[in-house]
Amino acid sequence: MSIRVRNFETDHLKVNDAGGNPVEIAAIVVWQVADTAKSTYAVDDYQNFVSVQAESALRHVATSHPYDDTTGTGTSLRGSTDIVAAALAREVAARVAVAGVEIVEVRISHLAYAPEIAQAMLRRQQANAVVAARSRIV
Repeated sequence: MSIRVRNFETDHLKVNDAGGNPVEIAAIVVWQVADTAKSTYAVDDYQNFVSVQAESALRHVATSHPYDDTTGTGTSLRGSTDIVAAALAREVAARVAVAGVEIVEVRISHLAYAPEIAQAMLRRQQANAVVAARSRIV
């Protein structure tokens, strides 16, 4: 069993954000085996276990935050990447600890609105930018 640092990218998952909007999201997970006994005896296949738990944690974190914060006062998947990545790393680490695995880092590698609503959301973002620019001018 190798204790080298490993990484993988999750599949692009389609989930609904906190606002109910469908988004596509993926993450890169950097991890390593910290306890070889747990990795051997606590789970059947620790590599598969890490993969499944990372995707499950990614789904949970993505549904807990909106894609974009239109008010500018809260966290969002797009605007608060460090906060979201830290929350994701904590959640993945908690899920895989039983298998003797340590999470080094987790980062979002792909984030986009799902194709079926991408154009409508782009128009909404552009309209919000125009309104924000007008309020600064006046």
